[in-house]
Amino acid sequence: MEEKGYIEVKIDGLVGGKPLKPIDIDIAEIREIISDVESFLYPTRGEKAERPHISYKLEEGSARNLFYLPISAVLLFNGLTGEIRNRGNIEFLDNKRAEIIDKFQRKAKEKNLEISFYSSSNDEIILKISQETKFFKIAATFIETELVLYGKVNEEGGNNPNFHLLTKEYGKLVISATEQQLL
Repeated sequence: MEEKGYIEVKIDGLVGGKPLKPIDIDIAEIREIISDVESFLYPTRGEKAERPHISYKLEEGSARNLFYLPISAVLLFNGLTGEIRNRGNIEFLDNKRAEIIDKFQRKAKEKNLEISFYSSSNDEIILKISQETKFFKIAATFIETELVLYGKVNEEGGNNPNFHLLTKEYGKLVISATEQQLL
């Protein structure tokens, strides 16, 4: 049996001028945190279906969300969150993981929270997200190109203007066009 460890997502902030406590967190927010941590570790359906057992516990000390799981998952978490801290961006993450970090950033900014990530293999904060945090993933750049196709137009028109081009290389292609382009 694989050694166990834990991941901690600690949420600090004020509610009504008093420090945040577990009792201040709604069950919908707890469910969202649990889902986000699971998706961060196992972003695809296949990975979720094959994931190991994960236990959860909410403790005092602001709101300490503890996830108990195999040490291999803890090390994966340490690697990903440590790399975010070192690089100062989420550019290297897949879209699902980047969305989760972005969601934590938005929540920290909206509610004036500080979200810290710890693990059983490291006593220090691995990653901290606050109002000042700015981890971004730049959207893919589109490059304008041209493609020349040779073939025979064998049909045109329709409710949504288009034409059908019969090519040797690609077979029959349906190409969207405006009415002016078809005239």
